[in-house]
Amino acid sequence: MLGFERNHFDRLIHLLYGLVFVFPIRELYLHAGGRPGAWSYLLPVDLVASTSLVYELIEWAAAVVFGGELGIAYLGTQGDVWDAHKDIAIAILGAIVSMGLLAWRNARRGDDPGLAFLASLARRP
Repeated sequence: MLGFERNHFDRLIHLLYGLVFVFPIRELYLHAGGRPGAWSYLLPVDLVASTSLVYELIEWAAAVVFGGELGIAYLGTQGDVWDAHKDIAIAILGAIVSMGLLAWRNARRGDDPGLAFLASLARRP
């Protein structure tokens, strides 16, 4: 309908995975005794990147097991040899955007003591 050569639904799902999944990961980290601050923003992004990679490896292994045309159809690269790389990158981008916005909001509101250094840097002449 819009003239796209590929179906971008897969990319949208990877972006949403990165945007949304980081929040419950951060909450679990904080409730498990993790300290607020930089690690509470970096670890969720790292976990999204890691799980995206594992998913793409499982998808690739299933395509190898199925083999032939069925394997290629299952993999769903739609002719793009960099499809898996782009899917992982889009999930990471979504996670970075979410955690960046959350860190910015927490720094502005003063809700996160681990980000107090940002406020102190802004006050310097």
